Amino acid sequence: MRARKELQRLSQIEICIPADLEVYCEGRSVDTLTDGHIGAIKQIIYYDSTGCSSCQINRLAMTESLFMQDSTGRFTPILLFAPGKDQYGNVVKSLKEQAFPFPVFIDKTNAFVRNNDPILADTRFQSFLLDRNNRIVLIGNPLNGDAMWNLFESTLENMLAHDGEYVLENRRP
Repeated sequence: MRARKELQRLSQIEICIPADLEVYCEGRSVDTLTDGHIGAIKQIIYYDSTGCSSCQINRLAMTESLFMQDSTGRFTPILLFAPGKDQYGNVVKSLKEQAFPFPVFIDKTNAFVRNNDPILADTRFQSFLLDRNNRIVLIGNPLNGDAMWNLFESTLENMLAHDGEYVLENRRP
């Protein structure tokens, strides 16, 4: 019951994406992406310093399917790492070595959690789909199973059809 209340509360807040994130793509640092490069709809997958950063980076290749979801630029996956000070160098080194063909963001100052609701530090709430107003529409990592992927895909299709907002569809009994 508590989780349901948290979900309802989270859907009411606006998520702030820090402007000073570092971005790595194809093995090199690129200029911080501006809002013009980030679609209105965003899937954030947040990796904090409690997990094994190099292990998480090694699994990022699985996220490539997220980048294939929309060719119009209205949807952007944001893979966001917030390594501890002692992990930062290894994260950068791994991203340079892996040279992913998609952007990976680093929050060096932990501004994402600091500027948003503290509940986002809870690992259950570290992957979510945002609408064009940066409000949480769906919580969960679409790569964690077929059921979650199908729910993500149908929710994203709904949002793409409604200019970045989720519209509850009337269902017949």
